[in-house]
Amino acid sequence: MAYCMPFNKSKWVYCEQSNGTEFNEYFEFINTFEIDEIMLNECINKKCCFNISSSGEYVVFVNGVRVGMGTNTSYTKEYRYDCFDIKKHIKMGTNTVAVLVYRRAECVISYMQSRNILIYEICTEDNLNVKKYISGSSMRMLCRKSCAYKDESITRKNMISRSYFCYDMTKDDLWTDSKYIIACYKANDMCGWEYAAEAASGACKFLPRETKSFVLGKNC
Repeated sequence: MAYCMPFNKSKWVYCEQSNGTEFNEYFEFINTFEIDEIMLNECINKKCCFNISSSGEYVVFVNGVRVGMGTNTSYTKEYRYDCFDIKKHIKMGTNTVAVLVYRRAECVISYMQSRNILIYEICTEDNLNVKKYISGSSMRMLCRKSCAYKDESITRKNMISRSYFCYDMTKDDLWTDSKYIIACYKANDMCGWEYAAEAASGACKFLPRETKSFVLGKNC
């Protein structure tokens, strides 16, 4: 079914393991979606959009490949969203989406919200901006607090440095890998994952984030 409004079939979600007050909170979200042969051809011939908005910073992985990253939404009544074309990274059958959402140390200057919430959708889009929904964020997503990132406060050293964080690579279980969540299901070991909760967002307006590419001048 074609539609034009962004995110009208998706839900704002958050992880209930968050207390909503800490800096350096890192949360991992993971989901799967199915692509048949007809939809795969449509994605290849058109633009396959991954639209996402979040209250924190985020990194997006599709089938284990990092496809984009972004910053927070700015204001609660006017949400900015980013769009990434993922048609090179999808495949026929089961596909995985993994999103790391975080707010970093006290030296980050941004409009802060109570929790790390996110919303996303995957859809095809033609030259007339007509979209066909494929998948999106919902309460069937799995989430957890990150095992690898230290979530306690890290004191800033000066006003110039943007942020500090602590990452322990020995605790990273490769959760962004395309086969990870399927292996968890088969082993009946969910490794701390739980279902995402719906976040109340209220009435809001979605606007695409305005971005411009750097272009070298003749004198460069």
